Amino acid sequence: MSEAIIHEQDFPFDEIREQHGGLFSTVADAKKRSGYDESHIWSVTECEGTWCYGPPHHYVNLIGYIATHEAHDDNTYYEEKDWREQEELAEAKIIIHDALVAAVDDSIGRDSDQAKKIDEAWLLILEHLEGEE
Repeated sequence: MSEAIIHEQDFPFDEIREQHGGLFSTVADAKKRSGYDESHIWSVTECEGTWCYGPPHHYVNLIGYIATHEAHDDNTYYEEKDWREQEELAEAKIIIHDALVAAVDDSIGRDSDQAKKIDEAWLLILEHLEGEE
């Protein structure tokens, strides 16, 4: 068995899904409704904010199945970050920053040494968060 090929990028193929856009719940359903054999069926799994598209034999953290016109080779995977998590993180950064600015302005003043230390700490936190993205 050869080593898996993992592409860290958005899934590059057009997805064939259920009539209303949902994922298929079984391989058999995906095959029946898409008209393709199992080599065109991909499992969709999620773990820690990353969606993984791979061969249909996966069941851990399984969300469902899709079909594509392109066949897979049972060895290639596509991992993409969940955009919803990235949007939530960006929104949280703005909310926290605005709250810090308001708290500093109301209680200790913008030009104080304490305010400068809070700003430095916030920049370190942002650096760390952005390093994880």
